[in-house]
Amino acid sequence: MSLAKIFNDVADAYPNNVAILYFESEVVSRKFMYKELQDESFQVLKACNFQRSKNNHQDCRNVAAPLEDVCISQCIPFSSPNQSMLSNDTFEKAFSTENKASRATKSDVACKNEKNSDCIVGVMCEPGPCSVACMLGIMQKYTYFFISPDWKENEVKLYLYRVSPNILLIEECFMYKFSEISLGAKVNFEVFGSKFFCFNFSTGTSHLRSFEEGKLAYIMLTSGSTGTPKVVYVPHKCIIPNVMDFSDLFQVTSEDSIFCASPPTFDPCMIDLFVGFQAGATLVMTHNFILKMPKSLLKVLTKSKITILQATPSLVFNFGKQRMKESLLGDESHLKILALGGEMFPKLSVFREWMSDKCKTRIFNVYGVTEVSCWASVTEVFVHQEPDSTSSHDEVLVLEKRENPTFAGVIPSIPPKTKLDILQTLTPIGNPLSSTVIKVLNKLGEEVEDEEGEIYVGGSERVCWVDDGNLNSGNGNQTFCKLGSDEIQGECNFSEAAKSPNEISVDEGTEKNPLIMRNTGDRGIINRGKIFCLGRKDRQVKRQGKKISLSEIERQCESLSYVENCQVMLHNKIKIVAFVKLDSTSVCSESDIQNDLKNLMSDWKLPDYIVPIHSLPVTNHGKVDKSELMKYLCESSLKKLSSYDCQNTTEFVKEVWKRILGIRYDGDGENLIENENFIKSGGNSLSALQFNEEIESNFNVKIPRLIDAVLNDTFKEVLKIIMLSVENSNERQKIKKIKLQLNHENMRKGASTSLNDENPVDFVSVNNKNSSLSKCRWPPYKQLSIVSWRSVYYAYDKEIHNHNQIATNFLWKYNLEKCIDSSPTLIEYPCGKTLLMVGSHSYKFVCIDVQTGKSQWCLTLGNRIESSPCISSDGRRVYVGCYDYNLYCISIDTGEILWKFAAKSEIKSSPAVDCETENVIFGSHDKNVYCLTSEGNLTWKLQISVGSVFSSPCIVKQQVFVATLDGMLVGINISTGDINWRVFLQKPIFSSITAYSKGIVLGSVGCEIFGFSLTGKQLWKFKTNGPVYSSAFTSVLANGLEIIAIGSHDHYVYFFNSEGQNIASYHGESAIYATPFIFCLDVKNRVRTVICETSGKYCLIDLIFNSSQKGNISTSKFTIPTVETVLECETRGEIFSSPIVFRNNLYISSRDDHIYCFKFV
Repeated sequence: MSLAKIFNDVADAYPNNVAILYFESEVVSRKFMYKELQDESFQVLKACNFQRSKNNHQDCRNVAAPLEDVCISQCIPFSSPNQSMLSNDTFEKAFSTENKASRATKSDVACKNEKNSDCIVGVMCEPGPCSVACMLGIMQKYTYFFISPDWKENEVKLYLYRVSPNILLIEECFMYKFSEISLGAKVNFEVFGSKFFCFNFSTGTSHLRSFEEGKLAYIMLTSGSTGTPKVVYVPHKCIIPNVMDFSDLFQVTSEDSIFCASPPTFDPCMIDLFVGFQAGATLVMTHNFILKMPKSLLKVLTKSKITILQATPSLVFNFGKQRMKESLLGDESHLKILALGGEMFPKLSVFREWMSDKCKTRIFNVYGVTEVSCWASVTEVFVHQEPDSTSSHDEVLVLEKRENPTFAGVIPSIPPKTKLDILQTLTPIGNPLSSTVIKVLNKLGEEVEDEEGEIYVGGSERVCWVDDGNLNSGNGNQTFCKLGSDEIQGECNFSEAAKSPNEISVDEGTEKNPLIMRNTGDRGIINRGKIFCLGRKDRQVKRQGKKISLSEIERQCESLSYVENCQVMLHNKIKIVAFVKLDSTSVCSESDIQNDLKNLMSDWKLPDYIVPIHSLPVTNHGKVDKSELMKYLCESSLKKLSSYDCQNTTEFVKEVWKRILGIRYDGDGENLIENENFIKSGGNSLSALQFNEEIESNFNVKIPRLIDAVLNDTFKEVLKIIMLSVENSNERQKIKKIKLQLNHENMRKGASTSLNDENPVDFVSVNNKNSSLSKCRWPPYKQLSIVSWRSVYYAYDKEIHNHNQIATNFLWKYNLEKCIDSSPTLIEYPCGKTLLMVGSHSYKFVCIDVQTGKSQWCLTLGNRIESSPCISSDGRRVYVGCYDYNLYCISIDTGEILWKFAAKSEIKSSPAVDCETENVIFGSHDKNVYCLTSEGNLTWKLQISVGSVFSSPCIVKQQVFVATLDGMLVGINISTGDINWRVFLQKPIFSSITAYSKGIVLGSVGCEIFGFSLTGKQLWKFKTNGPVYSSAFTSVLANGLEIIAIGSHDHYVYFFNSEGQNIASYHGESAIYATPFIFCLDVKNRVRTVICETSGKYCLIDLIFNSSQKGNISTSKFTIPTVETVLECETRGEIFSSPIVFRNNLYISSRDDHIYCFKFV
C-alpha cells in the first residue's frame, strides 16, 4: 500500500469528482477533476522517468531530440539551445511500455511503478494544484521532497546538499533561486499550464546508500533543539495509519470539502490531502496571500462550504470571535470537523465564547511531531461540557481494528491540588493513534506519572529515519544508512541511525522492529491516565505550529560581518529579543540588521525586537549578564516612548509600521504609505501581532479592533483606529483625574457631583507633508520626457550617446520579490525629478527615484502584474492592469489609488492614453477592449472576436488598433468605438502593435511579421523561423532613415526599413521575447540597440550604415549595414521584460526579482 495507490484507486473510481477547488482570490476559483489531476501527475512521472533513465543509461541521451516543450503551449514557448529538450513524441518513445497498458487502470500502472525506486525528487513550485500534481506523480515511483519558495537562496543550497535529491523539478518563475547551483541536463514540461524544468542533480554524496523499493513516501524538514534543521525521511507505512485513522474518525465521504491550511513543508498537509483523496472528497486550496488575510480566508471557507478544517489555533482565532460565532462555529455552519494542532489547545473557557450553543461542529485536539509523521494522538473536545466531563474525551475513539496503539503509564493517581488546578485549564493530548506509543520520561529515561517529564513519541512500525545533521562517523568518514535493513554500512544500521542524543530505543518491540522513541521537546505530565502537555522545555519556541530555535537566530546574526556577538532571549515568555553586539566601527541601525536578517532567514524566524549594542554586560564569572540586558531593553523602550507625545502619534505609528515591515522611504516618500495594506506589503500574522502589541504597549492602551484592522485594512484606517483609541484613552484619563479632584473637593464640602464618562471625542485629522514632487509645477505634455518599451518622447532635443561608451557600470538594483515580466516606464519632470515605474508577480507596483534607486512609494495590488504602465499626458497619473481584473489609476505624486475599473478577467494588456482626450484604452482576457475617461468612467466597450486581448493597443490619428489571441487585427474609431476595418491573420497575436511612418507593425505566433496601413491594407510581410512574441520598436536616424526592430523565438532580432525590407539581423543564443530598444549615437551613420534574450543575456549592437544613405531609400540603392556587437553581459535571471535607455543609463528587469540600473561608460 502506498499513498499514490490510495489516490489512483479513487481517481479511477471517481474520475469526474472535483479533486481540488483552487481560489486564486476571493472571487476567482478553478476546479480540477480527479482525472485531470491524475493525468497531470503521470506527465510529471514521465518527465522524472525520462531524466532517471538518462542518468542510469548514458546512451538514452540520444533519444531526446532538441524539440519544443512537452505539453507545448502556444502561449509561452521556450527553448534553450545548450540543453536537451523533451517532446511528447519523445515521451511516447521512451515509455511506450507504459502507454501500451491502455487496458489497465492507471492504478495498476502505479503499482508497477512502486518498484525500482531509490530516487529522491525535489520540487520547487507555487503551492497549489501544480505542487499536488507533482507530489502525486513522484510518489508513484519515487520519494517526494518539497523545496519551499519561501526559503532564501542560501537555505535552498544548504538543504539540497543535506538531502541530495537525484532529480529537481523547478517551476520557471523560481529558476533564479538555483542560479548558484550546478544543474544537469533539463527537460521542459507543463503542469496545468505552468512551465517546469526537470533537471538531473547530484552532490556526489548521499546519506542514504539505498533503501527498500517503494519504501519512502516523502521528506520533511524540521528544527532540532540545537537549531540545526532535521531531515525526516517518512516511509509509506508511517503515514498511512494516520490517514486511515482520521478517515474513520472524521467519517469522510465524497461529499466532504476539506480545506488545506498547511503548506507542503508542514506534514499535516499530507493528512488533509490523502484523507480527502481516499474518499473522493474535494480539497479546497487558496493562494498563499489569502491565508494571511483573515477576512478573505473566511469568505473562501464559507463560500466553499468547508466541512473539515485542520489548522493551528492561531489561524482559526485570527478570524475574530464574532465572525467565527456567525460562520464556521455558528448555528448553521457546514463545518462538521474542526481539528486543532501544532500549538497548545486553547482554554475551554475561551473557546466557549467563540462557539454558538447550537453549533454541531465536532472539535478535536491533535498532537504529534514531524519526526514521527504526522500525528501521534487525538482527543475529541466537548467544549460546552464542564471540565469534570473530560474523562470521556478519549473514549470516543474506536481504533481496535488497527494495529494496537500503546499508552504508557495509565495507573490512576491524584496529583497535588496545585497541579490539579493547572491541569483543569488544559486539554489532554488524547489517545495514541494506530501503531503509536506515547510515554512521559524523566531525565533518567524512566516512565513517570504525576511528575513532570518530557513527552516521547514513537513505535516499532511508525518509524521515520531522521538526519539531525551529524551524519559523520568518528573518523570523519561519511556514514550511510540502508533504510529498512539490518545491513550495517559505515557502522550504522537503521535503528541506530534513527537515534540521536534526543532519541532512545527501549527493550520493547521485536528484534527486527525495535521500539524507537523520539523526544518532542514538550514538558508533560500524566494525570488519571491522561497526558497533558505543559509547554516547551528548551530554547525552542513555537509560532503558529512552527518551531523556532533561539540558537539558530544567534548563529544567523553572528554571520553578519559587522556583528561580533549576539544573545537571543525571550521577553515576557513570548517575545524574541536579539541583543546584537556590533563591532566598534559599525553604525548599523535596528532596521539595517532586520533587513539583512531577512535575506538569511524565513520571516517567521525573525526576532520581534533587535537591540544594537556596543558592549555586553557580564557577571563576575565573565558570563553575559542577561538580567542587565533585559533592564537595558526596558530602559530603551521607555526612552523611545517618552520621545513621542500625542502630537507625534502619526509619526510614531509610521515608524513602527515601517520598521516591522522592513520598509524604507527616502525624503518625503514616507507619506505614501497611507493606502498600503500590512499583509500585501510583506507582513504576516506574526508581524501584525508584533505591531499590535508594540502600539498597545507604547501608548498604554488596549485596542481590541487593532489586530483585525492591521490584517485587513489600509494604514490610513489603522491610524484612525489608533488615534481614536489613544485620544479616548487620554480623555478618559483626564476625566478620571477631574473626577478624583471633584470627589476630593466634594468630600470636603459634603456634596455630590456626577460626571458623564461617555463624552465624545472628535477624530483629529493628520495633514500629510509636502509631496515629493511639490517643487514641480505640473507641466504641459511637451515639457515631460517619457520613455517606455513602446516609444520615446523627449522634452529636449533627441538624446545622443557617445559611441565610445561600450561598457556598463552597475549603479543600483531594486528587489520586487518575484519575477518581473512587466516592462518599466520612465518619466522626467522639468525640475529634474526622474521616476521609473514597474510591476511584478509579487503584486507589487513600485515607483523608483532613478537617482537613488529607492522607492518613492510601493503598492501591493490584488494579484500579479504583467501589464506595463502607461503615463497620462500631464504626468500626474500612471495606469496599469492587473491579474485581479482591475485597471488601476494611481497618483504618481502620492502613490494613492485614484480609482480602479473592474473588467471581467485578467488584464495583461498594457494600457494606452489618447493625448487629445486623455482617455485610456486597454484590452482584457474577457475578450473586450475598454475606453475609459481619465476619471475612470466607461466611454465604450467592444468585443472584437472570440479571442482574448493580450496585445497592447496602439493609438494613431483618431484610431486605436487592437489584436487578439484568435488572430484578429482591427482598427477602431477612438471616439465611437465602432470598427473601421478588420483583418484575420489566423494565428494568435501576442505582439503589441507599434506605429511607424507608414502605418503599424506587429508579429504573430504564425512566424510572421506584418506591416499594415492605417486603413487595414497589408503593406508587407516577413517570414521568420519561429513565433513572434516580441513587439516592434521604431527610431529615426539623424539622416532620416527609419529603423524598425523586432525579436523572435528563432533567436533573431530583425531590422527593417519603412518599406519592410530586412536590412539586418542579429542572431542571439536564446529566444527573444523582450522588445529591442534603439537609441542614437554621436556618429550619424550608426544606431545602437539594446537586445535582451530570455536566457538572461543582454547585449549592445551597432548598425553601421554607409554615410551616403539618406531617407527611405529603395532596395536598388540600399546597402546592407554592418552589424557589430559592442557589449555582451548576463543577468542572474531570465529576461522577458523590455529594456529602456535614458540619460546614459540602462534599465533592465529580470526574473531574478530585480530591476537593474547600469551606466554607460
